[in-house]
Amino acid sequence: MSQLPVFNPPTPFLAHLPAGLGIYRKVTIRGKMKDDQFNINLQTGPNTNPRDDTALHISIRPRDGVIIRNSIQFRNWGIEERFGGCPVQKKQYFDVTITVKPDSYGIAVNGAHYCDFNHRMPYASHGFNVTSFQPGMQCEDLPCLGALLGGMQIGKRIIIQGTVTDNRFNINLQLGPEVSPRDDTALHLSIRPSEGTIVRNSLVSQSWQEEERFGDCPISVGQPFTLEIRAEEFNFVIFINDEWYCSFQHRQPVEMVNFIHLGTGATIDSVTESF
Repeated sequence: MSQLPVFNPPTPFLAHLPAGLGIYRKVTIRGKMKDDQFNINLQTGPNTNPRDDTALHISIRPRDGVIIRNSIQFRNWGIEERFGGCPVQKKQYFDVTITVKPDSYGIAVNGAHYCDFNHRMPYASHGFNVTSFQPGMQCEDLPCLGALLGGMQIGKRIIIQGTVTDNRFNINLQLGPEVSPRDDTALHLSIRPSEGTIVRNSLVSQSWQEEERFGDCPISVGQPFTLEIRAEEFNFVIFINDEWYCSFQHRQPVEMVNFIHLGTGATIDSVTESF
């Protein structure tokens, strides 16, 4: 049985929450919808056939235009809740965040509150089962596209470690997964050692905005680097090798940023998110 967090697991997938689910604890599932149905189950145990008591069953069904919520007690289904439509589309990326509230589970889809589901049984002992899970981020090879867990909230940091191998390496924080043509991009960083600069820009409706180029390029070809992007209230703040480099004023809503795309021209050791 797997422990969380986990990336790119086989399907179906089962993992254990060792501390259960406490008040305001969150579980985030990010992936790509590849079939007509995708189920998430918060369970009291590991059995799936027959299934253990399930405090929250979410069944995403784009073809039916619905996300069903329900529970299972003593192998009996409860009353379905179906209102709200289905903001998840087949073959598109999505994220679902479940927050434990005192009286309910808060369910957010693609960064927006979707519904609440009132507790029907104690929540502290739930396990976690996901079927048909296909998360987004792999960085063994470039270019690569990754989904940001929970989006780009104020206070979040993205830390990229690697080595530039060519004269240009691009990093894009995007409002969507498309790269050709590229979705709106809140922050575009183009590291260019041969030009001695790091270009900053944004992309809106497939049109580049005004570039910012001041400052040199402290990253050299063949040398390891650490680049940190912090989301603050009014700016992205960029640190290179633990030194402040620049700020870039928000031109688009930072909370709408949900993907990172890394171009060619580097080898990547790690991409991490933290607060």
